[in-house]
Amino acid sequence: MATNTNKKVSKNKRVSELITKEEVKTWTPDVPVIIEAGTGVGKSYFIKNTLYDIAKEEGQKILFLIHRRKCVDQFIMEIEADGKDDVIDIATYQKFSAHKSIFSDFDEEYNPYDYAYIVSDEYHYFTEDAKFNDSTDIAYDMIMSCPTAVKIFMSATGENIESYMRDYLNENAENLGISPDTKPIKYRIPTNWSFINQLYFFYREDAFERKAEEVIAKGTKAIFFLESAKKAYELYKKFADNAIFCCSESNKEYAKYMDKNKLNQMLENEKFDENLLITTACLDAGVNIKDKDVKEVMLDISDLGSLIQCMGRRRIARKTNGAYAEKIDVYIRAKTNEQLGGMITQMKKEIEPAQFLDFNGEDEFYKQYPRFNANVDKSGIIYTDRKQGNHLKVNQLMLRKRESDIKLCTEMINLSEYGYCTYLADKFGRKHKYKRGEIIRMRYEIYKPEYFDTMFTLARYAEEKTEFCDKSQKDKLVQELSLKKNGRIVKTAKTINERLVAMGIPFQIQETRTKRKIDGCSKDVRIWKIVRTK
Repeated sequence: MATNTNKKVSKNKRVSELITKEEVKTWTPDVPVIIEAGTGVGKSYFIKNTLYDIAKEEGQKILFLIHRRKCVDQFIMEIEADGKDDVIDIATYQKFSAHKSIFSDFDEEYNPYDYAYIVSDEYHYFTEDAKFNDSTDIAYDMIMSCPTAVKIFMSATGENIESYMRDYLNENAENLGISPDTKPIKYRIPTNWSFINQLYFFYREDAFERKAEEVIAKGTKAIFFLESAKKAYELYKKFADNAIFCCSESNKEYAKYMDKNKLNQMLENEKFDENLLITTACLDAGVNIKDKDVKEVMLDISDLGSLIQCMGRRRIARKTNGAYAEKIDVYIRAKTNEQLGGMITQMKKEIEPAQFLDFNGEDEFYKQYPRFNANVDKSGIIYTDRKQGNHLKVNQLMLRKRESDIKLCTEMINLSEYGYCTYLADKFGRKHKYKRGEIIRMRYEIYKPEYFDTMFTLARYAEEKTEFCDKSQKDKLVQELSLKKNGRIVKTAKTINERLVAMGIPFQIQETRTKRKIDGCSKDVRIWKIVRTK
């Protein structure tokens, strides 16, 4: 049996440097292996090379499980191009688990017993997707119960499933032939967040639209991640000439609007020609965009694990010392403490019946919830087990996910007035200070609604090269900006510029003196122009 370990190295190391072939050969089917590492440190490379070589020498096969169809497509291209599809089979978790019916054993395709190694890529899928997918536990149970395959789990965000895995090993120790205190073998490379140039938080609903206008005007590129396929498509429609749209192929309402030729080219070339890639979280892991023109990533994603995975889709090259060769700006839709509180209330309501069933059993459950119907329960946490006499069961992965999210939201609220922003800023290595409950100095910005009003007003005037000559024109601009200091609107170019710097807005009023004919006479005038500072 392999020895338990928890091996951690520098964030600039790669997986192949962390795990040797000799170590791989000590792994056994009894104890799962966790590889926790961020994007760009060679998790997939390790499977395609180190593990491939070992499996080929042994005359064995590898099953590589991926949670998104588009990731499968991109990875299959890579495997076939490298000529390694003789050993590595690739499937989605959904297709893998679909090949075991509720009443029968495994079908011929993707039988886990046919593989010496089962690799669960982005294994946060089991808990993160459990928020909306009530069958992630099927694939998990199939993998964990297979006695013949070494089980390898890879992700940058797998904390929830790791604790669940430890409980699983403890509860099934006798059947697995292991000690009750057995823990997974774990290798960890800390995530290097230095690829983030500026981290911004925003609240406005129309921030995506305004940022799209700015990106198109600058001629750069950006990736927009939206949780809602409807919102993503509606945004795409406004910028269709400059954008490419992507959502899950299983989305019956919006998948038909995808240009599959363009998306296939994007997967193959790892870049897109348009200014904007507007997508849902269907690209949250596995898909790589290696396009230096993509300067910004903007996200409206609720789940923290999925949000982090989405950030990593813009793959950034590294220098020989492991440092990033370039950086990007990241914009995140923030949540207020009030919104977090509402989420907690809703989640507690969803899990209450499941917790009661888990603790008290089915007979007591029906006394407490006499009208409960698993078929109409929207949470999906409780289900009817058709293999065991239609008894009610709790989807433990879904329950664990909700409980974990409640704990996280509570932790955020307790941090500060801007709990969500503070938590993420800390996670991404940003420092901040407080004074009288307000963030006064920080290496990240919280964009309140007025930020985008000011930002895009100035961007428009700068693009149009508008000149403000007389007092009435300047007064109109002053009122439009409505920037305040000590409760009063600032009116001079100097004081306006000071406020813009304080807000982190990359525009200034450039004041120049020139002569203009006014009423037939040549007069000295002070002209205001809006110029971009970076």
